[in-house]
Amino acid sequence: MSILAKNLKMIRKELGCTQSVMSGILNVGFRTFVRYEAGERDAPVAGLVKIAR
Repeated sequence: MSILAKNLKMIRKELGCTQSVMSGILNVGFRTFVRYEAGERDAPVAGLVKIAR
């Protein structure tokens, strides 16, 4: 698992969000978000900016 994937999961848990909620925030499919967290795909920068705000 990449550092980005680990941090994404950590932030989601700190916010108390489910993967489904986070996928909605990022406007991506649930399975796509799961792949971001698993390190199978890289999250786009625009999505990371949304989380940062």
